[in-house]
Amino acid sequence: GLLVGNRISIRYEGKLNQNNKDIQDVKVQKYEVKEIKLSQEKKGVVNQELSTLIQNMSLEEKVAQMFLITYPDKETETFLKTFQPGGVLMFADNFSNKTEEEVTTDIQTYQNNARIKMFFAVDEEGGSVVRVSQYYRKQRFQSPQMIYQQGGFEAIVNDTKEKNIFLKQLGINLNLAPVVDVTTNSN
Repeated sequence: GLLVGNRISIRYEGKLNQNNKDIQDVKVQKYEVKEIKLSQEKKGVVNQELSTLIQNMSLEEKVAQMFLITYPDKETETFLKTFQPGGVLMFADNFSNKTEEEVTTDIQTYQNNARIKMFFAVDEEGGSVVRVSQYYRKQRFQSPQMIYQQGGFEAIVNDTKEKNIFLKQLGINLNLAPVVDVTTNSN
């Protein structure tokens, strides 16, 4: 019963066992759905548009919607035009020789030519995994672990908001982060 655009928040907690390798006792702490303020009429229109879109897609197009492909080159360009994947996954080499304006223009061109708007994804985690900020910011994003040590969970939230704004300005609308890595090094 959720519409595209509804906000969902899930908070969970757990603990590591004594050898710090396995997570135990994970439980959902809070589940919250914040519904977009749409009239019943508008919800009906949105649901009808989605239904019509899906009904008019071929099986190949529906399957392609489940894929993130690598940033288009000559091979993937054909796939992109033919099947309309769910999105594009970008890596550091997609940014290394381009200005911010070139990246933004490229992404917007792909979006303008897409029958269905796509996800443009990166994994801008911070620390050693910074695909974008290493090129377009004076300072790369720090690792979440370091940020947490400096300012706790509030600092993580602020860093995440800053990343979101930064990426969105380029046209990147999906960050494959945070990644929940478990440190196994006892030092």
